[in-house]
Parts: sequence; C-alpha cells; structure tokens
Amino acid sequence: MPNKLFYRSFAGVLLVGLLQTQVGGIIGQYLSLFYTDVMHFDLTFVKWVLVIAIMWDALNEPIEGLIIDNIKHTRWGKYRKISFFGNIFLAIFTIALFWMPFGWSLQQKMVYAFVLNILWRVAYSFVPLMPLTAGITANPRLRIWVANGQRLLILGVGLLVAQFYPVVSYFGEASMEVGFRYAIVIYVLPLFLFSFLGSWLIREPQSSASLEKFRYRDFFGVLKKNRPFRIFLIFALLNSLIMPFMNVGFIYYVKYQLGEEAIGGLFRLAMIGFATGVALSGILARYVERKILLSLTYALLITIFILFFFSMQGMQTLIYPLYGAINLLLGIALVVNSTLQMEIIDYHEFSFHERPAAIISSITQFIEKAQWAVASWVTLSVLKWSGFEPNVAMTQETLWSLALVIFMLPAIFSLFTLITLQFYPITYREMEEIGHHFEQKRRD
Repeated sequence: MPNKLFYRSFAGVLLVGLLQTQVGGIIGQYLSLFYTDVMHFDLTFVKWVLVIAIMWDALNEPIEGLIIDNIKHTRWGKYRKISFFGNIFLAIFTIALFWMPFGWSLQQKMVYAFVLNILWRVAYSFVPLMPLTAGITANPRLRIWVANGQRLLILGVGLLVAQFYPVVSYFGEASMEVGFRYAIVIYVLPLFLFSFLGSWLIREPQSSASLEKFRYRDFFGVLKKNRPFRIFLIFALLNSLIMPFMNVGFIYYVKYQLGEEAIGGLFRLAMIGFATGVALSGILARYVERKILLSLTYALLITIFILFFFSMQGMQTLIYPLYGAINLLLGIALVVNSTLQMEIIDYHEFSFHERPAAIISSITQFIEKAQWAVASWVTLSVLKWSGFEPNVAMTQETLWSLALVIFMLPAIFSLFTLITLQFYPITYREMEEIGHHFEQKRRD
C-alpha cells in the first residue's frame, strides 16, 4: 500500500511539470503566429529560427541527459534539485520570448528572438519530469494512476491556458504586442509558483543501481543492450510526428477559416477531449491489455484524421466533434505511452543493474523535439509555397495544402505507429514481476 511519503511525492509530481507542460503548449500553438502576424517577421525567417532552435535543443538533449544522470544524489535528491533551477530559468525565458524590446529595429528583434528561442529550449530540457515520475513508484498499476492524475491536473489547468488568446485580445485592444506581454506574465507567474512548490514536495528515493558515472559512449551501450528501448524509439519516432504536424498548422487553419473568435473555443474543446481521454485510459487499462488498447486507439485516429480531411469543405460543423475525438484518443495514447517509457527505465535497471533514466528520457525527447522541428519546417514551407499572406484570406490552394499537412500526414504516421507497436516485446506480466522486485527492495 502507498505510504505518506508516496502521497507527498505524488502531489509534487502533479505540480512540478505544470510550468513546463503549459508554456510548452503556449509556445507550440502561438509563437509562430506571434512572429508572423504581430511582429511581422518574414515567414522564411520564422521557419528557420524555429527549426534551428528546436534542432539545437534536440541535439543537446542527450548531452543534458548525461549531465543530469551524472549528478550525485544528495538529501535534495538528484532530478529534484535540477527541477528547481530549470523552472526558474524556464519562467524567465518564456516571459522574455514575448517581451520584444520597444525601440529596436526589426533586425535587432530578429536576433533577440533567435537567441531567446535557444535559451528557452535549453531551460525547458532541465525540468526532468519523466525521471522524477518514474522514481516515485515501480508498481505498474500505481504508475497508471500517477500518470492519470498528472495529466488530468495538467489538462485542467490547460482549460485556463486555452483562454490564452482571448486574454491576449482583451489586453491587446490597442496593440496585440502589448496583449501578448500582459497575457504571458499572467499565465507564467502562478504556473511557476505551483511548479516550484512541486519540486519542494517531492521526496526522491535513492536508486539501487550502480553509481558508476555514465559516459558519452553509454548512449550507444544503452541502445545496444536494451532491445525494447530500440523498438520503442522507432515507435516514438513515428508517434511523435502525429501531434506536431496537426498542431503547428491548425492555429492558422482556425484563424483564417473559422475566425479568431473560434480559437479559444476549439482549444477548450481540445483540453476537455484530452482530459476525458486521460481519465478513460486509467479505466480502460484495467480491462484491456495496453498493447490492444493502443492499437485500437491508433486505428480510430487514422479513421478520424481521414474524416477530418474530407469535412473541411461543406461540413465544417463536423470539425468540432472530430477535433474533440482526436484529442480524446491522443489523451489515451499519451498516458499509456508514458508508462511504456517508465517501463523501459525499470527494465534496464532490472536487467543491467544501472539506471540511466535521464539518458533514456533525453534520447526520447531528442526524437520528439526533432519531430517538432521537422513539422515546423514542413508546415511553414507549405504555407510559403502555397502563397500564404499574413492577415489576408487563405486561397483554396493554401487551404488544401495545409489540410494535407495537418490531417493526412498524421493519418499516415498513425498507421506506421500502429504497425511498429506490434513488435514491442515487454508484456504486462513481466512488468508486474519487475515492479514487485523493486517495491520489495525499497521495503527492505
């Protein structure tokens, strides 16, 4: 049975990632729109500054994971003390991204935007949410519960974040640039305080794995030894393309086809759908084996993405229920996928007596961040190629080109994700045995 220490750490894990997850959503949804429609940066520049910043972050992710894994465990923990500093810098750089200095030339603002994007992404990586979550319990059933609680709180707060653009519009009646300044401060400060409290609440247990330092060559050693991790990386490579390709371009589709007033409503619907999916995942996981559950989820995603593509002309009323359904399914997939990553960390420690939690997490994040770079580059290139002009109505050519990117490509990626999933080798029974082994060692 969980003890008081578990519940305290559980509360901490719920809170510690609030800033990281919520500002990640804000940046992913609104930063390119802020640059193109408010700051009037050239679309080609925006494309390259986002791609370079994301790729810089992705390439540095494994190095940052190596640094974090080699930090000594003290009474302040290991990953916990990193999260304190990571959240401080993440809050500062998030606000700075939207606070363009008044009086600077366009070229100076572009340099400022480029530097801040690099710094923001480095700070984002130094909040090791997955290692912190994996460390509080090895019980697979409790992990589903932890992941559910974590995501439900994040999505509950996300309903407020879905109001970000209406808040921008409220304060930006005279100037949208000023609106973005006020809105980002209003959102970041309380999120930072709750995340800082989460770091304080977590009590991180000492790992029973070898204390030998990890080296650069250990990245390849982890991949070579851990076959389930290799398969999971292929799965993650395909799965992590689904959401970026849908989200990067969707904000443009909504603004120019449905109107700015639809942005807040659709993103609230997305959060409600996502939260429902997260809640359902815990219930469904009790009765359906996780590989079967994920297979059904991706099969439904393929179907709905295709329906979404054909509903764009003449059936726009279907866009709302279809968008809600997609996010519900993505919510189910997110929770189950996160437990698979935690399984791999425990499987590695059980099999090889070392716990490279941040290395495993950072390699996965490297792939995910690289996919955001690919999605940003492809989407903004397609907009440029199809004749997109900021604050001008979309042509049919632009609309259909965008639809192929945000609906048909995710359908294709969902199909290949479904195929790859069938090769994942760790069974639920094996993870129950591994979890029991670690829980017994902690009690002893």
